[in-house]
Amino acid sequence: MEFFFTNGDALSVAIAFIVGQQFTRIVDSITKDLLMPLLNPLVSSGSFKELKIAYFGGAIEAGNLIDTVIEALLVAWILFLIVKAMKRMERQTPADKNEG
Repeated sequence: MEFFFTNGDALSVAIAFIVGQQFTRIVDSITKDLLMPLLNPLVSSGSFKELKIAYFGGAIEAGNLIDTVIEALLVAWILFLIVKAMKRMERQTPADKNEG
């Protein structure tokens, strides 16, 4: 058990998990508080949350699905930008070390 914690893998996973949770909360807030109010005028009811499709006496809550898809696309886009920036930094770093 000592090797597990001294190797740093468990700590790295725990930190990544916590950062991931916070990142999810931030993206959720951006989606619900910033992006969705801009898109709401496109829906007659004024909100995607209330968008439902009648189905054999029940209802399919399409609004929740739309919210989830928009949030997932936003997360994917932000992660793409982060990875792209990290790769750009990795390409620039070796060139700087060789010059010095």
